[in-house]
Amino acid sequence: SFFDAIDEYRFGYIDYDNLFSYLKKSEFDIDEKLIKAILRRMDLNGQTKVPLGDFEDFLNIEAKSA
Repeated sequence: SFFDAIDEYRFGYIDYDNLFSYLKKSEFDIDEKLIKAILRRMDLNGQTKVPLGDFEDFLNIEAKSA
């Protein structure tokens, strides 16, 4: 899954380090501020770690607003 591709070490959450690593490997040119902003939008509980449920909720919300 897309979540698993980002969470390559299977911690069960996405954080700054694994999102940055995924984007770098995918050759996205993105700066630190934007990565942190993306994480803040996905992080529903404010712990700077985005579990699968929050990630799915984020994708559903973004898809509905598009």
